Amino acid sequence: MWSAIFSTLNAKSELSIEQIDFAFEQMLTENADPIQVRQFLEALKDKGESATEIRRATEIILSKSLDFPKDPFQDRITIDTCGTGGDGLHTLNISTMVALVVASTGTTVLKHGNRAASSRSGSADVLEALGININPSLPTLVESALQARIAFLFAQAFHPALKFVAPIRREIGTRTIFNYLGPLVNPARPTTQIVGVSEKNLAGVVAESLAQRGVRAIVLRGLDGLDEISIATPTDVWIAMSTDQTVKHFQISPQTFGEKPQPLEKIQGGEPHENAQAILDLAGGRSSDVIASAVAMNAACALVAIDSHSSPIDDFEVALLQRYQDVLKIIHSGAVGETLELWRELQR
Repeated sequence: MWSAIFSTLNAKSELSIEQIDFAFEQMLTENADPIQVRQFLEALKDKGESATEIRRATEIILSKSLDFPKDPFQDRITIDTCGTGGDGLHTLNISTMVALVVASTGTTVLKHGNRAASSRSGSADVLEALGININPSLPTLVESALQARIAFLFAQAFHPALKFVAPIRREIGTRTIFNYLGPLVNPARPTTQIVGVSEKNLAGVVAESLAQRGVRAIVLRGLDGLDEISIATPTDVWIAMSTDQTVKHFQISPQTFGEKPQPLEKIQGGEPHENAQAILDLAGGRSSDVIASAVAMNAACALVAIDSHSSPIDDFEVALLQRYQDVLKIIHSGAVGETLELWRELQR
């Protein structure tokens, strides 16, 4: 099978479902051949991953992940704000801040995440600095999601099979398909996602793969490479929010929200304890206007995706502006601080 797979990839053709299944089943076992796995990942990258290849790989990884209880959330809209990272711009943990804000509106956030790979502070790192237990029991996670409307699902704890390919990925040293599967393999299988993707060529593909799975999703990439809405430049947006699985592409900018562009340095991050302080400032209503605006822009996207479950979004930019104004009120209301305190109490 491997020879047929490499022939397909070398011809720049899309892998069949059977070929994808075979390759990923082989990679995610203790008997994985490092040489073949490396050759496969590099050849797949050279060809360019397709939406179907990403979707099928996602399904295989999820089939091997530890189960997260679905029954308590069957009648709820759930969302994840996890992005790919890897933009190298070292900004604050904006997606974690967005998760807190969205949870403060009453929507259940099942936040998937990991430790930092290329940045100094991943979501797991900053949450630890806030005193949140990133690897508690399943009942604790469920209780946190039900009571505080937010829980953190630590990727390393839920995906033991990925340990077999981790050394090979480190040896390769550059991005592979696994960098873009992280946000897609949330074991809670949220109904809604806002996903920042740092690589231009894959952002639209990720949106297509989410659409194929029936997830209401918005995929974001700033023209400066930021894996979220940029405060400095326009941002490309791919929207998968319709029942026919179509993906629409837009471009927005700070002006969409009535704001002027700002330099990225104003949302620059640091070590986990520094980024944790920024989250505490947000929760306490003490953030700078620029940081509050950056969080609100991205949270507005999340809320529009959530809104799409109940009614079609006729004018995306109008909906964004309205939700942006709503989020700024929430940030200044004290609700985010209440959510954070309850989350820390429950998931500790």
